[in-house]
Amino acid sequence: ELYSKVCEFIRERGSLFTNGIVFKEFVDLRRDSGEWRAFFLYGKLVDISLNSDIDPKGVFSPPKEFVQNIGNILSKHSNFFTVDMAMMEKTRRWIVLETGDGGVSGLPLNMNPFAFYNDLIINYEEI
Repeated sequence: ELYSKVCEFIRERGSLFTNGIVFKEFVDLRRDSGEWRAFFLYGKLVDISLNSDIDPKGVFSPPKEFVQNIGNILSKHSNFFTVDMAMMEKTRRWIVLETGDGGVSGLPLNMNPFAFYNDLIINYEEI
């Protein structure tokens, strides 16, 4: 049944289908942590913003050490990338949901694009 659904999906997407399918494990996330997106440039955190359409008041944010450790690990493989993270409901531990190419990752809704790109330029010039 899964194979049939995958074939149907590929057929429906047609030329919009780019390169492969990824199956992700379902993880029950805390609603009051939201999903966060961090942008890194050469291992330096440029910005971290709430990437969920929820009220930011009283929302838990990921620990700075967690975010920087992930950035340190991934900076060995890419110069510009994003990390999406959230807190799991039962264990209350932060996890990485996915990583992406910073050049194609969308900006979070609450992010000011002008400020972000200005910060990006300033961080690049410091390197």
